[in-house]
Amino acid sequence: MMSILRTHLMYVSSFLLLTFSLINKDLVAQVDYQDRGNRYEGTKEKPVSAKPLILVAALAYPGIEPYQKWQDQSLKVAFYAPKNLGFQVHARETDGHIIYRMDSKPSQAPRGWHEFTPWEVDEVLTRVELFANNLGVLVNFDLPGKVIAPAVVYHTRKPQQVNSYHFSFLPLAGLSYLKFEVYQGYLYKKALKPEFLLKRESWGERAMESKICFDYDLAFSKLDLPPEWSGWITLRVRGKRLSDNKSVKETFYFYHAASNMSR
Repeated sequence: MMSILRTHLMYVSSFLLLTFSLINKDLVAQVDYQDRGNRYEGTKEKPVSAKPLILVAALAYPGIEPYQKWQDQSLKVAFYAPKNLGFQVHARETDGHIIYRMDSKPSQAPRGWHEFTPWEVDEVLTRVELFANNLGVLVNFDLPGKVIAPAVVYHTRKPQQVNSYHFSFLPLAGLSYLKFEVYQGYLYKKALKPEFLLKRESWGERAMESKICFDYDLAFSKLDLPPEWSGWITLRVRGKRLSDNKSVKETFYFYHAASNMSR
């Protein structure tokens, strides 16, 4: 009798293990990086970058509105296009623990405030436990140079005005020094002359560890520009690598719009 019972328990255990394995494989397949209509999204191996410093998020205040699991929420990525421009929206996690990517399909944004949507949070984001405090969003324009559009990400009420920016950088090598310079104008392949300089900030010998994101915040009110000003801004980041003291240089361009987001 005991032998029959043990055999029965073995069959039941094997059946449960097989069932759980199939369920797990199905869940993994559901969150794999794949075509999801207006975007490709899911988990995938991270591409290897040769650059020692990459920008993983460019957000406009108030950044990303918190979202919750199983609330049927869909994100909207709002940004300003100074003219009709091609764009792509990219997203990834900022702590490096989840291999998540979202890449929108190339599209056109007419002049003015534009939204990329829908982006359903329960399709992948909440399934892999990735929430607003750990999500980086970056909008790239189809222009020469690294031209970005700081974005506001929300799902309920659209903010009215943008007056500050938040950038998240991921060093792929240890850095020993960083300097941020903000210039007026779209200065692609142009001299960054002192008369265009709006703000300079140095982080001295503060060490930035490899593969740990750090943030840089830029308030428009701290720049020597009138409140009604709209135009291009150049952000230059310079640093040195810990390993060999070699220079690190990256330059980004974005457009500040003084207009109300509801227009």
